[in-house]
Amino acid sequence: MITQAAKIGITLPKGTPALKPTINGRVVLRVLLVDVPCPNFTVTLRQNGSGGTAMQKAVTDEKGAFSFKGVPYGRYTLNAEGTILLLRRTGSAAVTLPTPPPSSDLVFVEITVK
Repeated sequence: MITQAAKIGITLPKGTPALKPTINGRVVLRVLLVDVPCPNFTVTLRQNGSGGTAMQKAVTDEKGAFSFKGVPYGRYTLNAEGTILLLRRTGSAAVTLPTPPPSSDLVFVEITVK
């Protein structure tokens, strides 16, 4: 609806959510009920139904954090993979944009690897 309004020249009030929000998150490994950050993991953002084509990739920092900016509305799968404690680990999470109201479209996703 927001994109339709923009196409016909309707301007939206200040504070209207961005059409391409940011997805922030972190990758963790749960060890004895403690979340251990996973640095240097590759996180891949794929739009569902796109045939598995990667839209964006990010590498986690020392705290396991990652960010994808300018993500269009839609349904996505985030896949994380990397090595921690000498073992290859993978995990995934699903995200739908826009987020349900009330929403400022600041999205945080936690991926727990196994």
